[in-house]
Amino acid sequence: MESTKSLPPLRVLLVEDSEDDAELLRLELRRVYKLSMDRVESAQAMQRALNDQEYDIVISDHVMPRFSSTAALAVLKASGKVLPFIIVSGTIGEELAVAAMKAGASDYVLKGNLARLLPAIEREVADAEVRRRAEHEAKESEERFRATFSQAAVGIAQVAPDGRWLRVNQRLCDIVGYSEAELLGKTFQDITYADDLESDLEYVRQILADEIRTFTMEKRYIRKDGTLVWINLTVSLVRAADGSPKYFISVIEDITRRKATEAQLMHLATHDHLTHLPNRSLLQDRITQAIAHAERAERQMAVLFLDLDRFKNINDSLGHDVGDKLIIVLAERLRGIVRGGDTVARVGGDEFVLVITELQYETQAENIARKVLEVLAEPEVVDGTELFLCGSIGISLYPRDGRDCHTLLKNADAAMYRAKEAGRNQFQFFTQEMNANAVHRLTLENELRHALEREEFSLHYQPQIDLANGAVVGMEALLRWHSPTRGMVPPAEFIPLAEESGLIVPIGEWVLRTACAQNKAWLNAGMQSLRVAVNISARQCRLNSLTKLVERVLADTGLDACHLELEITESLLMDNPEESASTLRDLNQMGIQLAIDDFGTGYSSLSYLKRFPIHTLKIDQSFVRDITTDPDDAAIVKAVIAMARSLKLRVVAEGVETVEQLEFLRAHECEGMQGYYFSKPMPTEQFAPWLDQWQGV
Repeated sequence: MESTKSLPPLRVLLVEDSEDDAELLRLELRRVYKLSMDRVESAQAMQRALNDQEYDIVISDHVMPRFSSTAALAVLKASGKVLPFIIVSGTIGEELAVAAMKAGASDYVLKGNLARLLPAIEREVADAEVRRRAEHEAKESEERFRATFSQAAVGIAQVAPDGRWLRVNQRLCDIVGYSEAELLGKTFQDITYADDLESDLEYVRQILADEIRTFTMEKRYIRKDGTLVWINLTVSLVRAADGSPKYFISVIEDITRRKATEAQLMHLATHDHLTHLPNRSLLQDRITQAIAHAERAERQMAVLFLDLDRFKNINDSLGHDVGDKLIIVLAERLRGIVRGGDTVARVGGDEFVLVITELQYETQAENIARKVLEVLAEPEVVDGTELFLCGSIGISLYPRDGRDCHTLLKNADAAMYRAKEAGRNQFQFFTQEMNANAVHRLTLENELRHALEREEFSLHYQPQIDLANGAVVGMEALLRWHSPTRGMVPPAEFIPLAEESGLIVPIGEWVLRTACAQNKAWLNAGMQSLRVAVNISARQCRLNSLTKLVERVLADTGLDACHLELEITESLLMDNPEESASTLRDLNQMGIQLAIDDFGTGYSSLSYLKRFPIHTLKIDQSFVRDITTDPDDAAIVKAVIAMARSLKLRVVAEGVETVEQLEFLRAHECEGMQGYYFSKPMPTEQFAPWLDQWQGV
């Protein structure tokens, strides 16, 4: 083991509140340094330490209960000592890191990656020593300046008051790519980037006017090869005995690497990590800029809000890696649609926003929306699987639909939801009616959240009739909401909202539990044995815990599984047929009857249908309504009945309202029916009396 006598010394002032973390740093540093380290955790302690001791470097945690790295930087600056300052933290993010480096931090190292610490310390201590030596010697005397001039690790130059280079060292030549002779034939103005020249000349004016004694600024030089190099420039003025300006002493440090790191951190803070598109933070700036430009040019601009339809199915069935690849492909396609001054941003998992500037007509935004739908429709092969995307787009226009970023985004979002409600895979322009609808939906959702706890829900029961003998064989439990402010709210209005918001999960459990408990109570009271049918929502079916929920409800209520039927929509089954088949098999093994609701409205594959342990097909009322007048509906109903018979499934027709419909279905041997012809859905207290009076059909 190397003797500590041969190790280089290192004097560290550690700003850290954790002794455990301090000990880890001691162990790490003692491997390569003869370490002297003082630990402080407050501004007062740090001030005393800086006054009493000399240090080579300051290492600071980012956030502490009574202190922070930002405050520690302020204490260091106030002390007048120029020391390297490295942040070692487990919590600092990209934006904070950029801010810290701008405030004067030399570097930052994550506590989980201490392997970077030693090289960073070695570099910063060495650089700090070089800077201190160069600045001290430049100020100490002209003789010392001449002695160290050519060997300094930073650029040093003497510059005439008019900007001519009088003397330059080799390091400056290396930084700008010119030889000494070439530089001496130029002025600093010749190699200063145009955007930085005005502020540079203002500092020169102030120092010549004796308004300031020295200045430091970050600026860019133009290298001989045309590339830009970032430098940190410190300038002081040497005056003659009569006070007239003699020459400037300039110390030039190449900070290109640091600026690149800052730019990278800023990019990470303002761009999506997957697609590298602007994120929501940068998007808001882009929209604000586009509004200002549109106002000056007296033009329109558009915000297009795109949400992919059913993208979750791809992630759930094929995995997030496939989903990510599709998102990357889509991002590139969207970039190809817009012009250079427009913006494409990713603001969520499957949500994108396009900002289209310089619009003269509304139809131009419409054309962009059509192009988006076209590129979505183009197939993409990912890992050997051909995939298709579709999406819903909402469009808001400046100034018609809003004059600020928040309003335009909100209204485009509202229009996007209207596109989804209208059938998806389309675009909609924002209208004031949508705004009113959005407010209504928000109010309704807030009321819906309290409806369960306030016991505003109830169940109505609609009987199911067996046509073979006219007997009632079951009843469907249907959810009703009686709002104290709105009265009876139609299910078509609140069920989709409950599904979208996730409230359908607790509401659905309440429906299942209430229906099972009521059926058990009727059986205990001596009512004839009936199955109660309960609708299962899409969100409930996607939960891995659905089977356990049903088991728990049956156990809690004491209802036998044979007295429960679960109705699942056809489209829900086909969203994820493999997972659906597994869930249905588990439920079937429990003895629960299973029915496909609204059959015929989805796109079932018969090969899949055979694999589902289904007992009943329910023909959607949209086909039953016109079976006696519409040959197409009649043909569909007959085909469903025939298919069900071949698959040995029971078939039930919904929405039977007339004797003509009844006779048609009876003639074609439909086994079961329900509808207003027999009875409307009834409250709990009316169902048993109605059943007692039922005479059959």
